[in-house]
Amino acid sequence: MKGRYQSIPLTNIITSARLQNRNTKAPIVRHRAPLTPSSFEHLDDLKQAISQGVRLPPVQVVKAEADKGGRFYLVDGFHRFWAHEQLKKKVIAAEVLDGCGIAHALIAAGRANLSHGLRLDKHQRAENAWRCLNLPESDHFRRLNKTEAAGALGVSSETIKKMRKNIRKRGVEAGLINSDLSGSAGEEALQAYWDEHPAPDTWRDARRGTTPTRKGDDWKVQRAGREIAQLLVSLAEAYGPEVMKSAHNAVGFHLRDLKPAEGVTKLTKAFSVTPKPLLSDDEAAISTEAMAGFLEWQQAQGFDHDPKSLFNDVELEDSSSDF
Repeated sequence: MKGRYQSIPLTNIITSARLQNRNTKAPIVRHRAPLTPSSFEHLDDLKQAISQGVRLPPVQVVKAEADKGGRFYLVDGFHRFWAHEQLKKKVIAAEVLDGCGIAHALIAAGRANLSHGLRLDKHQRAENAWRCLNLPESDHFRRLNKTEAAGALGVSSETIKKMRKNIRKRGVEAGLINSDLSGSAGEEALQAYWDEHPAPDTWRDARRGTTPTRKGDDWKVQRAGREIAQLLVSLAEAYGPEVMKSAHNAVGFHLRDLKPAEGVTKLTKAFSVTPKPLLSDDEAAISTEAMAGFLEWQQAQGFDHDPKSLFNDVELEDSSSDF
């Protein structure tokens, strides 16, 4: 859907990672967006293009507040936004889409990035579809039939069917959906359960039926690893990839002898278990004090172990995957 175009000050744009479709390991309320070497390369290319006067496509935004109208959620064009920010640009060309508030922004983000930029691969599209179907703020995608949802989210109807079946199974096992119901009655029961119990996990974990387990010190070690990764990437969301690189280097001893680029890749493997989101997620604004406090705390730790969630090189996808 086309919107109106205007120049918007960068300071008026909210960059929540809940709206990033490549943040595949953060399905519902997470705030971390894996940054890979290809992401950094893409960012450098964009900065060079902007410096050379190339006119990039406008970013897409949704109004954050109905009354004030001065702030916007960024729903597509995060790398373009970061490139402008790092080049000290004051404004950016934007397309203002219909809607207002986080629910409309989440719906718009669910449709974005399917046809341009760093394109989503099959796995990312499936995770994005699962996340959109489980948005607590909106039942928009849940109410679509399988064909409509598949077309809107860039996955197959079979994938949507499996996701709906997964949710229905949870409802039946919880005793909240009558397994004998079918047709319109079964669909009504499914939607009622789904609206009250959107899935908090990733599609990968949902397909495997895996859930986090606590096993003494091992759990603490893995949780520490995830929190390190979580906060590092939250810094990137608030201040851009360059600051994330600096923060990564400052706490690099947690990653042992990994090279910076390899460390970023390894960080993305720490996200298989959901940590508690930061309170500032929707604003994606971590204060300077919070950043300084985090780095100071990390410098004082000096772990002598390898968080297993950061060093798991086992391929997690099986051959029966449909994405």
